[in-house]
Amino acid sequence: MVWDWPLRLWHWLLALSLGGSWLTAELGFDYREWHMRLGYWILGLLVFRLLWGLLGSRTARFASWWPAPRALLRYLRTLLRREAQPTATAGHSPLGGLATWALLVMVAVQAGTGLFTDDDALYVGPYESAVSSAWANWLDKLHHSHFDWLLAVVGLHLTAIAFYHFYKRQRLVRPMITGRAAVPAEQAIMTPPWWRLLLAVALAAVSIWLLLELAPEPSFDDYY
Repeated sequence: MVWDWPLRLWHWLLALSLGGSWLTAELGFDYREWHMRLGYWILGLLVFRLLWGLLGSRTARFASWWPAPRALLRYLRTLLRREAQPTATAGHSPLGGLATWALLVMVAVQAGTGLFTDDDALYVGPYESAVSSAWANWLDKLHHSHFDWLLAVVGLHLTAIAFYHFYKRQRLVRPMITGRAAVPAEQAIMTPPWWRLLLAVALAAVSIWLLLELAPEPSFDDYY
């Protein structure tokens, strides 16, 4: 076992949620409320991931993500070698760890800027009135333009999976489904106790509830 099941479930929930967020944005105003709900859900997933980076198994923790510069350079030198290279250690590769950080930051920017959006018709983000109109307009534009960059990074992520599968002969998808991979037995992980999972879920839920409860009152202009 190299990935615990809460992390795997989180991974696929985030993938489905991003797909649903894109779809509801493309479908227009009739689905804008669902788009906003998915945004809150994604923020909750991000908070859970931050907590699981402290409470989860060894491969889920942040300490295992950030590679030493020398380890990253050694890995980059072997990147284009075509021979099969089974994962030497459980968890992210040095390059995979950096890519995961980048993806999480971009998702956080996308969901966070959504709190300040205003579609000039039906829906206003809960924190739109917390900033000046100039900042709100800038954040709204960033929310829309940044999603194209996020889609590009997701596409790069899928391309990398295909590259490892067909060129390097490394299977990355199956371990994220089954949790298991061919690594030395001493590197196997144990799923953390249930109380850690329940604590992370509860804290993530409370954090999103507080985020919405503490939102400022909408400005008068929002009511027309």
